[in-house]
Amino acid sequence: MSNEFMLLSLQKMGYLSHITHCTTYWLIDLDWQTSKLVN
Repeated sequence: MSNEFMLLSLQKMGYLSHITHCTTYWLIDLDWQTSKLVN
């Protein structure tokens, strides 16, 4: 396994985790907004 390939994999993983975090925060925020509207 070459170093370039490993770096590319790490970048992809970081990008994916970043997307996951953003999506999670967005969903939590959406959930909070909805509960605020309901109450």
